[in-house]
Amino acid sequence: MKHLSQSLLVAVVAAFSLAAANVQAQVKLDDISTITVAFKLQLQSPGFNSKDGSVRTFDKPVVQVINTKNLLDRLALDKQAQGLYDSDKFPSGSKLALSGSQVVVVRGNNDLIVDVSDIITFSGGANDILSGTTNNTTGLADPKISELVLVRLDFDDTFIEGSTNLRFFIQGLDAIKTQDSNPGNNGNYNEKTSDHVKNAAGEGQSGGTPFVMTGSIEGNRNVTLNVQPPPV
Repeated sequence: MKHLSQSLLVAVVAAFSLAAANVQAQVKLDDISTITVAFKLQLQSPGFNSKDGSVRTFDKPVVQVINTKNLLDRLALDKQAQGLYDSDKFPSGSKLALSGSQVVVVRGNNDLIVDVSDIITFSGGANDILSGTTNNTTGLADPKISELVLVRLDFDDTFIEGSTNLRFFIQGLDAIKTQDSNPGNNGNYNEKTSDHVKNAAGEGQSGGTPFVMTGSIEGNRNVTLNVQPPPV
């Protein structure tokens, strides 16, 4: 559905390739979904044998937390290692976001810093469960529509020399809410979309150490768009 083009799971290919954009170029992205994550990792603790070697003991899992800031810090190190960013930190106020099908890091004013789609990807399930009302003429929510769909986030920087050596996937049920205003005479309308993946779960490896993980993913978008009804 057109009005969900920027949700975490349904992305329309952008009109230009962010991957080809120079990281220093001041490209402002007007239509993005800002992503927030909160993950709890439980890593396998190393085991040790008893003195006589008859048993092996494992401590409780080592707990680590990955939030949006921590993830951005890792991405800055990765992009610096690739030679695509000139610092080990992104500027204060930087955001992780979806723009079309690309995962990007932007400044607080939505200027593009760098494309990170080679490290992070989103994918969605096949079934899209709808509730609410849409307008058959414009295809917009009228005024609200809700969706339920499976969404998955994959992170892998292990292919980068000097990276943080992290690889994982996490997935869960995405609850999407979209609200559209009535288009004006010029076809402009406001669209607000929110995604919330609660109780997500996954697994991965950090520096070769296996872990399981739980957490949440949120997306928020507020944009002015234009719709052109078909001619009468």
